[in-house]
Amino acid sequence: MKIVIGLALDSTSVRAVAVRGETIVAAVESEIGHDESSGHAIASLLAQLPISRWSVPTVYAVVGPASAQVKNLMGIPSVSDSRLQDRMIGESAGRLFLRNGIPLVTASSTEIGGALWGAAIDEPAVRAIESACRQFRFRMGAIAPAVATLVAALDDERIVWRDGDVAAEIIRGAFGIESVRRLPADTVEIQQEYRPVAQLASLSGDAWRFADAYGAALAGHRKWLAIGDEAAVHRRSQRRLTAAAAFATVMLGAALIAPGLAATFAHRRLERSLVPLAPLVAESARQEGVLADVSGALNQVTRFGNSRPDVTGLLAALATNLPPRTAITSLKVDSRALTITVIGASVADAVTALAKVPTMRNASIVGAITRETAGVEELERATIVVPLTSAARAAAQPGNRRPRRPVQP
Repeated sequence: MKIVIGLALDSTSVRAVAVRGETIVAAVESEIGHDESSGHAIASLLAQLPISRWSVPTVYAVVGPASAQVKNLMGIPSVSDSRLQDRMIGESAGRLFLRNGIPLVTASSTEIGGALWGAAIDEPAVRAIESACRQFRFRMGAIAPAVATLVAALDDERIVWRDGDVAAEIIRGAFGIESVRRLPADTVEIQQEYRPVAQLASLSGDAWRFADAYGAALAGHRKWLAIGDEAAVHRRSQRRLTAAAAFATVMLGAALIAPGLAATFAHRRLERSLVPLAPLVAESARQEGVLADVSGALNQVTRFGNSRPDVTGLLAALATNLPPRTAITSLKVDSRALTITVIGASVADAVTALAKVPTMRNASIVGAITRETAGVEELERATIVVPLTSAARAAAQPGNRRPRRPVQP
């Protein structure tokens, strides 16, 4: 028959009871040093148990009231799905339990006497127990509050269990635990002795001090407020078997798809044969880049040509719209303006005529108007400036010339 270890951790000490069936094989206790971690103290205590190196016992652990809380969860609605219930409790841990800056791990909920009970344990205590079990390669069964297991090891109706500065008062009921109070140790009367069950009483001395560890070993096969349980161990074994079966299936599938793998390898060989062509591909890419640069330069030239004024169009507009008996004696055009000197009967009529042309709407006389005599006729001479804005330049091009098309690389 396999050995079960009941482990109890509180703020000052660690206790362990090894049980085979209902017989106590060994019981050891150790104080936690001032500078010693809980994990190291647990490992040192487990090393003292007379267990064969070939044996793989299951460890059921409990944590004292200083690091574990048990409550009647009256504010949580009961649901049929226990996993959903436990998830609701875990998400509300900060509201249901005292956190004090320490992360909490919530246990599975349990219904006792028609009431829903829950528990939360300080995460550092849980991690210390799990670490020690991994070190010895012991199977981790479950971790629960000591309050949940004391009624299985003691026959008293009222139990006050002290853990450092904290004490838990437990009242036994028809269904096990009827009520639990977590109080400062100096505000409640602590009993000096308790009545252990017959198997625990077989230990000499103050056997009742091992009630939490012995209760953990007994309660490992019952429904209790725990983090992990025997069913979880079984589920892990089932998952390992499932993983092994999946691996075997994958290997069988690999054998069946071997022809496809051969085709894949042939494809890779073909890809390797194309490697010598890589330099030619690189040179082609380089030439394409050079062609793109040349095309860009040609496009810039085209855009520049399209942006210049259409001088021919301007001259046509002047020849068409100047009034009769008006001549142009000089003409200058640049990127900003068209400057012409005209002579005629009326310079003002020339400006008015030019202003009707859309591209010469802003024509104006610059400087003085001078009078000259040609034969018997008196004429006027003046300089007219027509600003060439971007809109004017664009309007000067259109009907008589098309923009040059950009060069496509």
